[in-house]
Amino acid sequence: HEDEAGSPRSPDPFQGRQKDAERENLTGFEAELKNLVTTKTGMITWKIRLMWTAVTMLVWLISYLVAQIVPTFNGILGIASSIFSTQFTYGLPCVFWLISVHQRGLLRKRWALASLNVMIIIASIVILFMGTLVNIRSFTDGKIPAFSCSL
Repeated sequence: HEDEAGSPRSPDPFQGRQKDAERENLTGFEAELKNLVTTKTGMITWKIRLMWTAVTMLVWLISYLVAQIVPTFNGILGIASSIFSTQFTYGLPCVFWLISVHQRGLLRKRWALASLNVMIIIASIVILFMGTLVNIRSFTDGKIPAFSCSL
């Protein structure tokens, strides 16, 4: 292989990976991501694992420092989690399950599970209001010093 100037050209080291991506029907972004994190054999290297661990530890450290330095952050986090956490983990999955079962016409057949899902939805709504009320009260009652473990 020679380029336009006539000098020999080295083969493209990513050509094999591009063919692999074409065989797997990956989109451009997915192919680029796969090329970034894997070797030619498809294995994740130790450098990538080390980089992932370092980035994760850095994010944890920054999150910890922000939570400890900003005294109101803990209260804001409590309010946000009481509003969204139970709804995203318990309420919405039950609603989606009920919709799915209803669309397939199996609601009467699975009445016991449907009843359980309705009870979970009601419990998640009760937790939403009670948790939000308690967190707002604790947030407004007193100041928590930085780097303290007590509430």
